[in-house]
Amino acid sequence: MNENSMQQKEKINMTLLGRKKCNVDIVIITPIHSAFIKFCDRLSAEDVKMNCFFENALFYQKNSKRGMVVFIPQGMSAQDVMFGFENVHVFFYGYAGGLEKNIEVGNIFEIARVCKSSEEYDLLSMGWYKTVKGGYSPCMLGNVADRYQKRALLDNCNIVEMEIAGCAQAAKENNNLLSAFVVISDIPGKTNFWDLNDYEKKQFNMKKNELIDTLTERVEYI
Repeated sequence: MNENSMQQKEKINMTLLGRKKCNVDIVIITPIHSAFIKFCDRLSAEDVKMNCFFENALFYQKNSKRGMVVFIPQGMSAQDVMFGFENVHVFFYGYAGGLEKNIEVGNIFEIARVCKSSEEYDLLSMGWYKTVKGGYSPCMLGNVADRYQKRALLDNCNIVEMEIAGCAQAAKENNNLLSAFVVISDIPGKTNFWDLNDYEKKQFNMKKNELIDTLTERVEYI
């Protein structure tokens, strides 16, 4: 990388993450702010940066490697975070809608492959949960969401969400590894996320915390 490229990279990093250099080995990204706070707390994160595009904090693993937790935006712009790193292992935590009848609110899945239109990307599977194929939608409600959900079904996707496809594409471009995990928050056309019954709410809350615990415990030893 020449001097001009290095300077440009530093400017990008300062804008995105509030740091000139991001010398980390592992990154946890999430579009859920409450999850970001929990990750920071459980990993004893420090050096929080807030005056930047993506709020973030550093943590140290048990093996002394340095990691970062990043709060990313919802939707396709989440992929921009990948341009702040090179050659790192990124873990995504988020929510998704289930597209199959046997999927229930609160189920946890690992995304092994993600599809957006005619483009498909393989992710790095960790083997911690059942793997599924993820589909892309730019939104959660309305005719646009319905159209993308139908396309995801035609592509044999099991779940649908808004960030992973873009992150996978950008990860490949920046030589990052990406592993992604989701908790099912709704079943489009069957169970709406704003209308969960008491049992579904309990399952969702329990499982989303379970996944945070799993990621917190296991990334410390990677």
